[in-house]
Amino acid sequence: METSRIVPLKKVVAAVGFKGKRLDIPHDVNPQVAAIIEDCWENDPWKRPSFSNIMDQLKSLIKPSTLD
Repeated sequence: METSRIVPLKKVVAAVGFKGKRLDIPHDVNPQVAAIIEDCWENDPWKRPSFSNIMDQLKSLIKPSTLD
């Protein structure tokens, strides 16, 4: 990793914690996974999904094995 690409921790904390900035979600990410990520970024912690809810959403995305 090039040191010129490393963002100082203070800038990351300020951007995420105080300015509400987030990394861009890559365009090739499954839209349902992208929605889960965005739900987890909700500013109000009470509006964020629980871990069990996240797991249920992710499990619904797993295709059944065709090897059975």
